[in-house]
Amino acid sequence: LVPTQLQRLLDRPEAVAWLRQFKIIFVGGGPVWPTLAEEARTAGLDLIPWTTAPHRKSRRPEDDVFKDYEISNPLRMIRSYIESFMGEPAPRWTADTLAAIDQTRADVLVADMSIPAALIAGEVRAIPCAALMPNIWLLPTPGIPPLGPGFPLAQGPLGRMRDALMRAVTHRAFAPATPHLNAVRAKHGLAPVRSVYEQMTRAEQVLLLTSPAFDFTSPAMPSNVRYAGPVLDDPTWCEPWRSPWPADDARPLVLVGLSSTYQ
Repeated sequence: LVPTQLQRLLDRPEAVAWLRQFKIIFVGGGPVWPTLAEEARTAGLDLIPWTTAPHRKSRRPEDDVFKDYEISNPLRMIRSYIESFMGEPAPRWTADTLAAIDQTRADVLVADMSIPAALIAGEVRAIPCAALMPNIWLLPTPGIPPLGPGFPLAQGPLGRMRDALMRAVTHRAFAPATPHLNAVRAKHGLAPVRSVYEQMTRAEQVLLLTSPAFDFTSPAMPSNVRYAGPVLDDPTWCEPWRSPWPADDARPLVLVGLSSTYQ
C-alpha cells in the first residue's frame, strides 16, 4: 500500500478488520508520517517500510525521490525515471521485497507495476504475484492510442502509423531499464526478459483500478489483465461536496483529478 491508501483504510472500521487478517502490511511510495504509523499500530497492524530502496523521508517536496514535475521534456523525464527510480535501484527494490517476504513468510505478493523489480522477488520465492496499476492501461499496445498526447483512436493507415511510431519511441525510451532488471534476474538464477513490459506483466494477474468504460481497450492487451474497478471510498474526514453554483445551473460540470501528493 501507499500511505494514502492505508490512511483511507484505517478510516473505515470494516477495512481495519480486513487488514488485521494479514501478518504484515508493506507500505511504500511515500513517507509513513508518524501519526499514520501510530494509528496503524494502535489498530493492531504491523508495517514494513522500504529501507534500502528509494523512498521519501518526509512529505516535503524537496524530499521527493523523483521530481517529474521539474522536467518538461517527456523523453528526458523517462530517462531520469529509469536512472533514479526503475533501473539503477532495481537490486534494492528486489532485496527489500525479498526481505519482507522472508520475514513474513508471505503467501502472495501484490506490487505496483511501476516497480517491476519488486515482482522479481515473487518469482525468486515462487509465490503467486499480482501487479497493481492504480490507473488506466499505460503500456504501449497496438489498437490503443499512445499515452500522453491525448490522441483519439487511430483511423486508417496514417493513424496506425502514428501509433506504431509512438510505440517505437516509448520502447526505445524504456529499453535502458531492461539490462538492470536482467542483471537482478541473473543474480537469482532467472531467465532474462525481453523488455520492462514483460517483467511488469509476468504476474499471474495485472489489476487495473479503473473501469474499461473509462479506458481504451484492445485484443492485444495481455490475457492476464483484469479491470478491478476504481477505489471510490472517501475517508471519514471528507466533508460532503457542496456546489457553489445554483441548483438550476445547466452548464456541464467537469471534474479534473490530479496526483494526490500535494492536494
